[in-house]
Amino acid sequence: MRFRPVPGLAPITLAHPPPAVFRQRSKIVADRHPYKMRIRLAARFPAVHSERVYHRNIPFRVFLLYTDSMIKRPKLPLIATISFLVGFLVLLIWFNSVRNVIAEYRIMSITRQAAINNDLLDNLLQAGQNLSFERGRTNVLLNNPESASAQNIEFIMQRRKAVAEFLEQTMHSEQFGLSDEAITLRYDYATLKNLRNDVDKALALPKTKRDPALICRWYDTVTQMLADIGTLALADTIEQTETIGQYTLLNRIKIYAFDFRTTVGTEATRTAEILSANRPMTPEETERLQNLRGQVTAIWKALSRETSLSENTGIKPAMHVVEREIFEIYRPIQNAVLDAIKNGRESPYELQKVLQASVPALDSIGKLLEAITTETRRQILEAQAQARFSFSASIIEAILSLSIGLFALALFITKLLIPLQKISTQLERLSAGNLEVTLEDAQSDRTDEISRTWAALQTFRESLIERQKLEARLRALGNLDGLTDIPNRRALDEALETEWRRERRSNETIGLAMIDVDFFKKYNDRYGHIAGDECLKKVAAALREGAQRAGDFAGRYGGEEFLAILPGLSTREAVAWAERLRTAVEGACIPHEDSQTGCVTVSIGVSSLTPTATGTMLELIRLADEALYRAKANGRNRVEPAPAH
Repeated sequence: MRFRPVPGLAPITLAHPPPAVFRQRSKIVADRHPYKMRIRLAARFPAVHSERVYHRNIPFRVFLLYTDSMIKRPKLPLIATISFLVGFLVLLIWFNSVRNVIAEYRIMSITRQAAINNDLLDNLLQAGQNLSFERGRTNVLLNNPESASAQNIEFIMQRRKAVAEFLEQTMHSEQFGLSDEAITLRYDYATLKNLRNDVDKALALPKTKRDPALICRWYDTVTQMLADIGTLALADTIEQTETIGQYTLLNRIKIYAFDFRTTVGTEATRTAEILSANRPMTPEETERLQNLRGQVTAIWKALSRETSLSENTGIKPAMHVVEREIFEIYRPIQNAVLDAIKNGRESPYELQKVLQASVPALDSIGKLLEAITTETRRQILEAQAQARFSFSASIIEAILSLSIGLFALALFITKLLIPLQKISTQLERLSAGNLEVTLEDAQSDRTDEISRTWAALQTFRESLIERQKLEARLRALGNLDGLTDIPNRRALDEALETEWRRERRSNETIGLAMIDVDFFKKYNDRYGHIAGDECLKKVAAALREGAQRAGDFAGRYGGEEFLAILPGLSTREAVAWAERLRTAVEGACIPHEDSQTGCVTVSIGVSSLTPTATGTMLELIRLADEALYRAKANGRNRVEPAPAH
């Protein structure tokens, strides 16, 4: 069906209507709040209209709408919401640990597969190396006028056995695969087996009775198979992982070494073939040898470059041996033989001598391949050990993260959320004025913030009870000052005595502020006693507004003096409270022409003590009174603290 386009969103055509659950939820909300649903959708998401218009991102927008509604009007208790969020965070951390486990397992699987592939690659190159020996010796014997000797036949059979052992083991493995290169190599090996039968028959005959085309067919078949082995090995190397140190680089060096071995073997075979034919070289043979020598030089340069890049000290000695055996020992012999044949002279070296010189040279390349194989295997073993360690560590990390996360979640719920919920319940009872209920015990053996909060709640409840009782007594005895409607001297004395006992039990400080109206006698003389009474009422109102904490108690001490009891406040905190009161009175700006500021001001003396068994509250009053005297002596309209006691 086709829907009306909405500005800002591309219209779409849906093959099916929106899911049933989406339609149902939309309908329920619309039925409950038909007006709000339409207006809120249009206001929050301008692209959504009251009509049933569906777009690609409408479900996500409605999800945001429901989320916004849940945040504004939560239906779940706070403890459940926080527990869910913390639990979700724990799951996220654990899932991340599981992802690390999976990643480490993947790396471990890669290293395991790399070890298998490396063994297959080594078998493949070992088969190619032995096949090169078989090709060279067989080619020389086919060009020899006489039939092959038993020693040469045994050498060839040993190479064939090695080729069969390495190659068939590789081709029968599951990792060998069904790629085009693998299928081609299987076909080449089947062709080689059939050709070997003809070669064996020809080697038993003198050269005059051999098929001349067999020599070319043999050489071309084996050379093609060696090329296919190199192609397959190169394809396997390209697919290797880069996560195992220099694994890919070493395999590339190994391929270069194998190519170098094949090319040098081909050059040695051609040289021995020309020497055994006992005739001058043709121009085609000369050109072929020059091309082979150019390939040998180019491959050697590439091999040396890659070896230098690897900076691997394990294969450099083998490289030096190859350089000495081929370029310093075998190459001069080969040059002398080719130069003699080219100029029509007799070769200074016999065929057997040339063959004997080529074997150490080619074997040195084989030892180079072995050295590279050893280094490759070492790196794989190191990578496997590291991967196993990382995998084990990631498993332990996942288990620990889940265990610690669940423990933290349980601790968070039992040690924080549940006690906070109990404290909230008790506060609700206290706020409702229900002071007679007994507070539940909230793990009194704890010494953390929750226990201190609970202790403070107990103290707060006791303070409210004491204050409630005290207020009841004040109302019963008429302990309110008739002029200012605040507690009088008797109420102050009782409140101070009660608070002194309570603070002595809890070992907390009690603060006291003594307030005196500055130049009050002059105020009465200038403005009259009625104005003086109004002035005292305004100062009392400011004092009442300042004593708003639970437990604070303020009253008229006598005449123009007032007293404020400040439980739990130190001297510094009591001074701060008194300064706010002084500022409030001065800010009321009650006119007073005889005052220094032109307004009524107060002087305040502040003291603070921790009640002891031997001390008395009179000491607290004395310290406040002395501080008040210093405040008046120092110019009035100021707050003076009592000295440290």
